[in-house]
Amino acid sequence: MTREWGNTLRGGFGYALRAVSCSLRRDGCAECPLGRVCAYGYLFETPIQQSDTVMRKYTSAPHPFVIEPDDTVRSVVSSGDGASFSMVLAGQATDYLPFILLAVKRLGAAGFGRDRVPFEVMGVSDEAGASCHGGEAGNAVLVPPRRRLPLCPGASRTEEFSLHFESPARVQHGGRIMDRPGLREVVESLRRRLFLLCHFHGNGTETPLSPAFLRAADEAETLEADFEWRDAARRSTRQMCDVPIGGVLGRMRCRGDLGVLEPLLRAGEYMHVGKNAAFGLGKMRLEVHPE
Repeated sequence: MTREWGNTLRGGFGYALRAVSCSLRRDGCAECPLGRVCAYGYLFETPIQQSDTVMRKYTSAPHPFVIEPDDTVRSVVSSGDGASFSMVLAGQATDYLPFILLAVKRLGAAGFGRDRVPFEVMGVSDEAGASCHGGEAGNAVLVPPRRRLPLCPGASRTEEFSLHFESPARVQHGGRIMDRPGLREVVESLRRRLFLLCHFHGNGTETPLSPAFLRAADEAETLEADFEWRDAARRSTRQMCDVPIGGVLGRMRCRGDLGVLEPLLRAGEYMHVGKNAAFGLGKMRLEVHPE
């Protein structure tokens, strides 16, 4: 069983973010009056409030970020080695980008991982490679890049396409993690995840995404499915033990109404699918096969 280093990064980042943003220094966030105003409280706890009409039986909402670790990172590093990671922020989470940068710099000064490996932030860029961070370390200028993802069904268009799962995907159905998810289960999980992100971190909508996505998934034909299970674990500091976070890697090739499904699947490329997406799990890629 391997440990996903995305979880190590997320855990270290969480501690550093709390250090730079928590002003009341309480043991927990549950009763903190700052709630969603605090960068740590908003990004890592996102408490359900009494005014919320969705997920009222839960204590916290989905995290509005996804950390995508660099796949080339090695378990043993030398001085001068470099690495990178990507972070996708949903909706209002972009407002906390200055706190995020300060937290990453603090993590670098404190040291990363069990061996406390120090690092320095060399730059911040958007997905196109353009710099969005300028100025000296103490006087940084941050321009958060924003992309609006359409979440309405597109115009009908039948095509052959493949979904690639590039990090372990934990697609849940009927209370269990599936080792061979179908297109319906993937679309259903993604549709719910994106709705919740919109509700809590976007425009506050209470209307679920269109059921046309589910109908298109049901009507699509799966031509091939090639999956393998990847065992993985994360270290839980709260439970003081390793927690399994295994999932499936591989791809499924389908034929169906890609025109309807494509906006949802493209959004999934950014926000991932399934449980533990904030760790970098459930990374997916859509490939369209020309006729």
